[in-house]
Amino acid sequence: MKKNNKIAMAFVSVLCLLIMMTPVFGSEQTSALNLEFISQTPDPVEPGNFVELRWRVVNEGGKTEDYIFALDVAYPFTLDESVTKGTIKRTIDGYQAGDAETDILFYRVRVADDAVEGEQNKVRLSYKRDAPGAQEVKLEEEIRIQSQEGLVEIAKVELMPNEITIGSKFKVLLTVKNLGTSAINNLKLTVDTDNTGFTPIGSSNQKIVSLIGGRSESVIELEYFADGTTEVEVYAIPVTAEYTDSLGRSNVLETEIGFPIEA
Repeated sequence: MKKNNKIAMAFVSVLCLLIMMTPVFGSEQTSALNLEFISQTPDPVEPGNFVELRWRVVNEGGKTEDYIFALDVAYPFTLDESVTKGTIKRTIDGYQAGDAETDILFYRVRVADDAVEGEQNKVRLSYKRDAPGAQEVKLEEEIRIQSQEGLVEIAKVELMPNEITIGSKFKVLLTVKNLGTSAINNLKLTVDTDNTGFTPIGSSNQKIVSLIGGRSESVIELEYFADGTTEVEVYAIPVTAEYTDSLGRSNVLETEIGFPIEA
């Protein structure tokens, strides 16, 4: 008798173990959706560009049902409705298993030009059965944004007047362009005219610009006097630009501009 009881207990234990190892699916009479965020492309995305977002939809229940999916976007995102709509209606088959049998939700979103990195950059996806009184489920996902490193160049040099003569005053207009999407802060521009015979008028050889936005430019004006020690030639004047971008990265640009002295 005791031997039979032991056999019965062993059989029950094995049965319980098999039940625990059996995958759990939803009921054949209902659907059971599981949504997984699978990608953003590109990752990270730069301000001013488009990003593609994808979610995998798996129905672990046995019932095929119609669902409504809606993507809610706010600043710094806008939905590219020429490619994807905010609300998608789709029939989801029951008992989906492998990747080939799952549904993929796809959205294309534009990122604002002045977007910055941070946890505030989120989109919200909601879904519910396409039936009266169906309960809505909401998901939230952070989209990674990274600005292109700030990079400056002296895009243009203007002399006023065009011809500089010995013993005359002239102005120099330097157009400093930010080639990156990250804003540039506290740009310090130094024009080194020491030992050249060009004397700054009304200011030093150094100018500071507090901010140059991404893909923007700033015009810096300086004024000089060409004294009697200058000669008829083209002077190569060193220019140094020191700055930080919006992510705190420090950079230095070193270049030269020409001051031509006419007879």
